[in-house]
Amino acid sequence: RSSIGVELRVRPAVLQSALACAMESISKRRKRTHDVMHANLRARELLIRLRGRRPSDDEVLEILEMLVIEKNKNRKNVMRPEDAEGVATMTLGLVRPRAAGDLEVSIKTPGLQDVCALLGAWVHVDGMDA
Repeated sequence: RSSIGVELRVRPAVLQSALACAMESISKRRKRTHDVMHANLRARELLIRLRGRRPSDDEVLEILEMLVIEKNKNRKNVMRPEDAEGVATMTLGLVRPRAAGDLEVSIKTPGLQDVCALLGAWVHVDGMDA
């Protein structure tokens, strides 16, 4: 058995920059997790208070504003001003993968079940089947 030794030398400034990037990434993930939990809890409270009533536009907007919705620069099929760097998108609920196949729960849905229920109640119109 042979082993190959590799010596890694990193300048302190490069290491400090890499650590700062890693800490920022962790901080963003923590913030998103907090925002998701807070928005879902608030949606749950609102659903209980509504008692079957359709939520208002303002109530739904309040919940959506709690979420961190990242801009997607790759969405070519969405109209936007030419100077826009992207469009804020978040897919919730069931999706069909592009490669066709069975429906799947979107990757952003876990943890937002009550937000999804609130959105479903908001779009529901009595007497109409979805």
